[in-house]
Amino acid sequence: MTTCGFCGLEFDPASAEVTCQGCPVVGNCGLVRCPRCGYEMPPESKLAQWLRELGRSVRQRASGDRIQEQS
Repeated sequence: MTTCGFCGLEFDPASAEVTCQGCPVVGNCGLVRCPRCGYEMPPESKLAQWLRELGRSVRQRASGDRIQEQS
């Protein structure tokens, strides 16, 4: 999943419109276009994806610990 840097929509970059297909200037530079607002951005790096998933799992684990403490 990728988050748009302009509007904040979280979307799957594989299903998003690839911007530069057929561009006469560069060809296929690999930019991804947000399906909501049309903002064009480079694809997210593997490191950024890993860090986001790590943060998500830490938050889920922390919220699970809070629920157990309240019981």
